[in-house]
Amino acid sequence: MRRLPLSLSAAGALTLVAGLATTGALCVAVSQLEDAKLQLAFEQRAAMRVAAIGQGLEEAVEVLTVTNHLFASVAPVSRQQFHDFTAPLLLRYPFIKAFNFHRQLDDAERPGFEQGLRRVRPGSVITEMAHGAARPAPRRAHYNVVEFLEPMAGNEAAFGLDVARNAQVTATLTRAIDSGQASATRLLSLIQDTRPQAGFLVMLPVYREHAALGSAAERRAALMGDTAAIIRAGELVQKILASHDLLADPAVAIAVYASGADGRPQQVFHSGAALAGLPLIARSIDVAGQRWRIEVAAAPRPYLSGEHLGSLLVAVGGAALSLLLAALVQAMAQRARRVEALVRQRTADLELSNQRLIDDVIERRRAEHALLHSEARFRQLVSMSSDWYWEQDAQCRFTALTGAFTEKSGIGFARYAGKTRWETIPGMQESAWGQAHIADVQAHRPFSALEYATETDQGETRWFCINGEPVFEADGAFAGYRGTGTDITERKLSEQRIQHVAQHDALTGLPNRSLLQDRLGQAIAYSVRCHHPVWVMLIDLDRFKFVNDSMGHKAGDV
Repeated sequence: MRRLPLSLSAAGALTLVAGLATTGALCVAVSQLEDAKLQLAFEQRAAMRVAAIGQGLEEAVEVLTVTNHLFASVAPVSRQQFHDFTAPLLLRYPFIKAFNFHRQLDDAERPGFEQGLRRVRPGSVITEMAHGAARPAPRRAHYNVVEFLEPMAGNEAAFGLDVARNAQVTATLTRAIDSGQASATRLLSLIQDTRPQAGFLVMLPVYREHAALGSAAERRAALMGDTAAIIRAGELVQKILASHDLLADPAVAIAVYASGADGRPQQVFHSGAALAGLPLIARSIDVAGQRWRIEVAAAPRPYLSGEHLGSLLVAVGGAALSLLLAALVQAMAQRARRVEALVRQRTADLELSNQRLIDDVIERRRAEHALLHSEARFRQLVSMSSDWYWEQDAQCRFTALTGAFTEKSGIGFARYAGKTRWETIPGMQESAWGQAHIADVQAHRPFSALEYATETDQGETRWFCINGEPVFEADGAFAGYRGTGTDITERKLSEQRIQHVAQHDALTGLPNRSLLQDRLGQAIAYSVRCHHPVWVMLIDLDRFKFVNDSMGHKAGDV
């Protein structure tokens, strides 16, 4: 039966099917890569938000720590001093509802204390919370009363409030005394707020001057009161994200939870679309004893958005290429039919050529075999190559060092011959890393990337990196070690230079902010621990901008 002129050959059909299948596989693979890229970008954005919130919460705790230092450095602190110190902090951190100082007092001190309250705000007495409202506190043995309160405006209800009967506040203060660190309450309703808002207190104890504070019992005995920052949780998170410009991305939704009064998570902030049903990343952080949970979700986006342009191009281009290849194969198949008769006629002439081709193929296979053998030898040599090669006997004593070790390291083999590694490196047996290495060797375990410093015969310090594998006889008996070594002195020197550059100013060579923060943190810790004062001097050049503007930044640098 005669074939129709436009009929598709088997080769053309297979080419078309294979091309479309390959296109589909590539499209799926590229789409997966695009999805992975989008997921990575989303994880990075989520990590930025989690890190920003964590840093902001730490800064909020640090604000209270700074306030607490006022009581550690000035004794006694007056109401005016407390006002002058906290006023700029309230302007800079608007999410802080108020700063206050709780004073510990007993019933005998109550009349005089209330007189002091009335001098500030007439009619004031010590109050307590009952059924959601403030009432005069009954007489009791001990009180923990709000004495200093800034700002007073809007927070009058908390002035003179006794928080000693608030179990959550008392537990938080106890935790701060035991740990010596700032501690935060769970979420609670603030008496100052006319509308319910989730807030919390960050507290730090204040002790009597020159009191012993070595143990928790001594700190409890020396307790004079505590400083506290009242913070609106939702406004805190809003301020943190806004200050880092992390609220303008409509493709990211975020929800923040903190522990409520019953210990269960309570939402304090939400932005963007609802998170239900969306893939999200959840992280938990602990700040001042308060557990925060941050959930970040990516808003759904259509497949035809710009993020999947690559897979769409692959699909369209692959389909077009498959059609072109199928057409080409079809044309070649038709041409093959035409020349088939000519091929049969010349078969006899080609037999000799075929024999020669077979001989060429055999020779080529021999060459390929020789090439594979040579390549295998080359790979074996490459896998064994390093700066030098060493061997040890069953007692882990050096027996051989090859690879021009002396020329590369500057150390003669005589120093190592018949000795163990820990006998050639001073101090190795006393160091933690040396003892760990000796334990690995005695257990006949392989080791890698062992780095140590030693002196050459010329007195120069050099760093080496050693790898080793145990050697066993055919019967399983331990025969020693063999391995390789590399000189890493240049890398170590580069790391030291990088460390220096990271902590020193490029222009002046002086320590930079990073090193200042490290040293200042150590100084403050020493000051708090030993009760010694510490000062920071700031030297500023007034009107220095005029020098840069008039003479140029190069002249300013000089």
